[in-house]
Amino acid sequence: MNYQDLPTVLGKDTILHGRYIIQDVLGQGGSGVTYRALDYQTGESVAIKEYFPDSLAVRQASKNDLLIDSSK
Repeated sequence: MNYQDLPTVLGKDTILHGRYIIQDVLGQGGSGVTYRALDYQTGESVAIKEYFPDSLAVRQASKNDLLIDSSK
């Protein structure tokens, strides 16, 4: 399965906090997404867990904005 085609994941090469570059999706479940990323400062490969409860959150089409349903 190509996770990059899913609307709930960050795109490849997305930069987080000016330090981490998303490289791939390791897994996705009901409470979040786990990414493989490169730490730009150290050069090390790291895993990043994004809390993304599918019953409460949606990602905007830009794939960078996360909306939380506050009515739940």
